[in-house]
Amino acid sequence: MAAFQRRLKVSAAATLRGFVSTPAEARVEPPMFAPFPASIPKGRHIPYRLLESWNVSPDSKILRFELPEEVPSLVDLGVCSSLKVKQEIAGHALDKSYSPVSHPAAEGFVDFLVKRYPFRPGGGLAAFLCDMKPGEEVPIMAKPPRNMGDRMYAANRFKDVVLIGNGTGVAPFLQMGKVVFEDPNEKTRVHFVTGHRTEADMLCQDWIDSWKKACPERFFSHEALSKPVDAAKFAASGGHVGRIDLPLLRKALPEPSSSVLVLVCGTDGFLETMCGMKIKSKTKDHTKKQQGPVTGYLKELGYGEGSGVTVTKL
Repeated sequence: MAAFQRRLKVSAAATLRGFVSTPAEARVEPPMFAPFPASIPKGRHIPYRLLESWNVSPDSKILRFELPEEVPSLVDLGVCSSLKVKQEIAGHALDKSYSPVSHPAAEGFVDFLVKRYPFRPGGGLAAFLCDMKPGEEVPIMAKPPRNMGDRMYAANRFKDVVLIGNGTGVAPFLQMGKVVFEDPNEKTRVHFVTGHRTEADMLCQDWIDSWKKACPERFFSHEALSKPVDAAKFAASGGHVGRIDLPLLRKALPEPSSSVLVLVCGTDGFLETMCGMKIKSKTKDHTKKQQGPVTGYLKELGYGEGSGVTVTKL
């Protein structure tokens, strides 16, 4: 009984950290990350200088940082990449990963979407970033390129790309939108499903509206608000009142097939509900991250094992 209770505690702790632990031999799947590109410094933080910032909501900003001289662009990191910001605040060494919202091929700069959160002991990195002034620097390190299934994203690899996110989890999807809709050779259809609390929390809505207008036959946006200021007006405009749920996903998602890519990004609880948690596979020598099985709403909708769909948990 005591051994069972210890295993239960370990499992609960792993889940709280955003992963479920499982033996390495339980799953064989492609690596989550592609090889690190030679064009990007690996394994070290480099000072990035803030060029400018601007508000996109009452508590969120886009921050534009100048790329170091040795990094002309982040194009070799591909789409939905991630960079880790590090800073010591009040005696605590803090770090957090952010997904750029600028195009990977943008030369000389990178943009991050940052939401300011109320201060808590051991926190405050987002507030620090939002308070930065042009000319100030912060250490940033690139992470490996992300695979979508067995390799990185490429134009027209999929007929349909589904993006499901809540809160600032939409950040990598904004970059995906730029990659798809700024490429004249792309024919991919994008299904954008987002969840927020109120209208003020709908980040970079002007970008989304521009894609709707420019590509109405290829861009399909579905917004859910759990607490809209005017529920009747929001519903009348086509919005979904409440959280992202099965009825909304049934309406928004294409039929499951091998030509569909689904990306899911948000809080741990959001991932668990939508598609299941990522897992950590333990071997004798090391621990590696894996996507893990598709569960939750996506499994109920037929997007699980055997469907051919590529599901990537960001």
